[in-house]
Amino acid sequence: MAPNNDDVAKDVAGLKISDKPEKPREGSAAVSAAGPEKGDRSISANHLGGDMWVVKPVPNAGNGAVALRKIARGERIMADVPLFVVPTTVNDVKTMQQIIALGLKKASKEQAREFLTLDNAHKVNGPLVGTASTNVHPMGGGGATEAGLFLAACRINHACVPNAQNKWRKDLGRMTVHAARDIAAGEEITLTYLPALFPWAERQTILKDHFGFKCACATCALPPGEKRDASDRRRKEINELDEKVGDGKRIVKNAEEMLHDAWRKLKLLREEGITDAWVSRAWHDAFQIAIANGDQARAKVFAERDYEATVACEGKDSPEAAQTMQWVKSPKAHPLYSGKLQWKQGVDKIPKDLSDEEFEKWLFRLPQEGLAN
Repeated sequence: MAPNNDDVAKDVAGLKISDKPEKPREGSAAVSAAGPEKGDRSISANHLGGDMWVVKPVPNAGNGAVALRKIARGERIMADVPLFVVPTTVNDVKTMQQIIALGLKKASKEQAREFLTLDNAHKVNGPLVGTASTNVHPMGGGGATEAGLFLAACRINHACVPNAQNKWRKDLGRMTVHAARDIAAGEEITLTYLPALFPWAERQTILKDHFGFKCACATCALPPGEKRDASDRRRKEINELDEKVGDGKRIVKNAEEMLHDAWRKLKLLREEGITDAWVSRAWHDAFQIAIANGDQARAKVFAERDYEATVACEGKDSPEAAQTMQWVKSPKAHPLYSGKLQWKQGVDKIPKDLSDEEFEKWLFRLPQEGLAN
């Protein structure tokens, strides 16, 4: 029989924060005690990531995860198991209360206490549903049917240009977080909470409505005017190019134009400072354009770059990285490969004596004078 939701809420709300947790939670990074100089002692030691990171107050963002040492690009920051899992298709508050209450009944008292220290941007739905809906992460892509409450991962704050990438690893049953670029000691670790690269005004509205805060990250802090407008234009164009590059109808008929779109998208991502999964996605698009037109040489280079970017964001042990390595080894094994199309050539045709600039022009089939934009 399901527990009484009101009783569970009262039990959880009555718990107090303890400086001496019962034991480290499975899935957290290695735990060590931290003095006041390293972290906020009102936060459980479950969220002290060994020598790598600690939860502590950060300017304009409450508590956040802060690097204790340099974290190299591609380094795994955590592999977190869900405290509980909720379906994304349930909209009934009472049903969701029941699901969360059952999950908390299986958790330790310490975990339940920590859950209620999290932000609640939807107080109208009560402490359980409101806190969960503010903090859960989808367990998969945009069509994910489940979301998990990850006590360590949800301590990582949002930035519109994040320095880390989270990934639900179904094969591990964990949410992994990797450094998408080098993170300096003392720097806050950040993820993006947004599914697309929205312009400033739209980002602010979404983040306020869904998560209850006004974003003050470095990108949002750009002053109104030229710099903010330039960022908004880049983001708008990246989204437009993403749709164009994803249009399978163009992949043969407009192949060269499509490859130029992929080049432009990667250029804009660099200019915007974006280093997360958007980058591997762009390299994979370029790979598919090349291999669909029979060009194994370019496809192999694109697959190598896709693999490097995927490993940085997901780890070498990810299924996606393993699959991409198969395309590196044998591009023509990809189902889109056709040996009868306009760019047909083998992997032995990769040029070896070009300058970096000339190699990029060859790779993206750019004119010698470059593209106008």
